[in-house]
Amino acid sequence: LDADASWTLKEIQLHLFKWIETPTTSLRFLHGSSELAPGVLLVEAGVSDGSQLVVLRIPSLTVITTSHDGTAKIWDVDTGKCVRSFECSEDYDIEVVSASFSPDGACVVTTSADGSASIWSTETGLCLRTLECQGDVLSAMMSPDGTQVLVATRDPIVRIYSRGIGDFCRVLQGHTASVNSAAFSKDGAFVLTTSEDGTARMWDSTSGDCLHILRGHQAYVLSADLSLDKTLVVTASDDHTAKVWCAQTGACLHTLCGHQGYVLSAVFSAAGALVLTGSGDHTARIWNASTGACLHSLGRHKDVVLSAVFSPSGVQAATASWERVARIWCVETGQCLHTLRGHTSDVLSAVFSQDGAQVVTASFDGTACLWSTSTGQQ
Repeated sequence: LDADASWTLKEIQLHLFKWIETPTTSLRFLHGSSELAPGVLLVEAGVSDGSQLVVLRIPSLTVITTSHDGTAKIWDVDTGKCVRSFECSEDYDIEVVSASFSPDGACVVTTSADGSASIWSTETGLCLRTLECQGDVLSAMMSPDGTQVLVATRDPIVRIYSRGIGDFCRVLQGHTASVNSAAFSKDGAFVLTTSEDGTARMWDSTSGDCLHILRGHQAYVLSADLSLDKTLVVTASDDHTAKVWCAQTGACLHTLCGHQGYVLSAVFSAAGALVLTGSGDHTARIWNASTGACLHSLGRHKDVVLSAVFSPSGVQAATASWERVARIWCVETGQCLHTLRGHTSDVLSAVFSQDGAQVVTASFDGTACLWSTSTGQQ
């Protein structure tokens, strides 16, 4: 491309887009070590005859959503357009329960209310294989190395499948009632499961051996999380409490008391120093993981808090609620920074982007929305 010295970045983008079908928002233009700024003439940026510009293509951020219409969809964050749709069920009344990317982004694994779990190519949208699951499938996630798929069903058994051949290679058996959740640790070495039998279990993902049975809750255990350094486990329960456990011994270290309703979720901050819980009592709470002390009660929601998560930096938290809004909070002070309004039905989840600059929310109104964490605007 031969550019005129009187051009600005906009003219370069327009001419280049004729040759490559790439959103201009994903391109960066460098002259030497300096990036060209919008509105600046090439000559003003020091570009002269014979100069060469370097074009960098930055991969677009994408979001995956699931729906009651039998599909999962991948969306381009920059353009808001659907770039891939997966027809997970021939029956459009069958809900797609969960969907997640493989670590390399090449695949997506989905689960549906018809009891199926499938692996899809993100490039072609084709189904690579369907896993032969047994029972009602709750969730499926790939291991951090992308070689295995962990599938949780409504029966007491959790299965680990080989991504390559689709056959299950390990069965995690021991719970005496339905499993509520199952997840790999960040390094894939362990699996954490929770159950309606009132326990959580920690498993060796390689051997399938149960390492610890975390007993002590007086009702269903709904979720569990392992700290990044693998020293602590936190569990959330229908008994209105969360508990912090020693991952090495399985001993209960602290019971986090204070919620007046069931605790749906409990997660660690990235540093492992804090725990965030979300509850049916319309509040979320921030706790000191070392002492079990409640630091802040985030109490401005008017209905059940369905999810609560920390930002990657641990500076902010996001909560989603049945009251049709999500909120962003300052972790240090417990102050509500932004109320994210716009959904017309229950907000099911709120998740931060990897850089913490955005939050994506999903709602029963059939939409997902992207919000700025600095302004609270879409």
